[in-house]
Amino acid sequence: MLIKQFWALETILKYRPDVIALGYDHKVSKQTIKRFLKQHNLDAKVVRIKAYNAKKYKSSIIKKRIPLDLGIDEVFV
Repeated sequence: MLIKQFWALETILKYRPDVIALGYDHKVSKQTIKRFLKQHNLDAKVVRIKAYNAKKYKSSIIKKRIPLDLGIDEVFV
């Protein structure tokens, strides 16, 4: 999983953030990110953000609504 997130790891190395906020649905663990930080001598707080009304605002639900809201039959992604 960490390999798939390589772009994010490059960003962490480039900007050296003080806080890294993981979304509630990100599969990477806080411990994995903490190990990466330690390996690269970085000191950042790692937090996981709780879902905000996930039954209403989850991206997969929103994506299904887009065609309805725009009055079209299909969306090609």
